[in-house]
Amino acid sequence: MLLSKKPSTALPWYRAGGIPLANCIGAYKPKGAVDLATSYVNLAGNAAYNASPGSAPSFDAALGWVSTGDAWLTTGITPTANYSMIVRFNTGAYDGTQTGVIGTFNTTTAQYFAMRHHRGSAGDGHVYYYGEGFVIAGVRLTSANVLALSANKCFLNGVADGTVAGTLSTTPGIISLLSIAINGTPVAGQGLAGSLQAAAIYDIDISPYVAALTTAMNLL
Repeated sequence: MLLSKKPSTALPWYRAGGIPLANCIGAYKPKGAVDLATSYVNLAGNAAYNASPGSAPSFDAALGWVSTGDAWLTTGITPTANYSMIVRFNTGAYDGTQTGVIGTFNTTTAQYFAMRHHRGSAGDGHVYYYGEGFVIAGVRLTSANVLALSANKCFLNGVADGTVAGTLSTTPGIISLLSIAINGTPVAGQGLAGSLQAAAIYDIDISPYVAALTTAMNLL
C-alpha cells in the first residue's frame, strides 16, 4: 500500500526559528532566483515592498546581486523603533570607500539604521548604526558574512557583536539594499563592492532568532 506523502511544514529561511510571517516585512533572495526581475520580489508577500532599482545591480544566480559599489535598490520599508534586519553578503579586499551594505541615514535628524562592512580606512572595522549612535566592531569584513541589527543589538555570523548606544526616536527614511540611503538617495561609489545573496527586514526584535536565521541563510 502506498502511503500518502505529508506536505512539508519546513519554514522558509526568513522565518527560521519560528518568526511569525506577519512580522517579516521584507525578504529578498537574489541567490538562486530565475532572473533579475524575479529577484526583486518580496518573498514575505507584500508587493508594496518589492525591491526596486535606483541603480540596478548585475545578476548572477549563484552570487545574487553583484555590484562594483554603485548599485542600489530601494525596499519601500521605513523602519521605526524595534525594527531588525539581517543580510548575507560577500565582498573582496579593502577598496578605500565607506562601504554600505544595507540601511538608511537621515543626517538632518541624526537618525540612522544601517550596516557597513567597513568604515572607510584600512584599519577600520565593520559598523552598525542605530538612532543617533554607531559602533565600530572588530575588523573590516572582506569575505562572506551575515550581519544583523536587531534594534540596537549587533550580530556577526549569528554571534553577539556589541550594542549601539542609540535610540531610534524618528524614522530615518527608507531602507536601501546594496548601499545606504543618505537623506533619501545612496551616494555613488559608497555601496557594496561585492555581492548580496539574501536580506530580510522585520518589525520585531529578532535577537532570539538570529542564530537560526544565520544558519538558514548560509544554507541558501
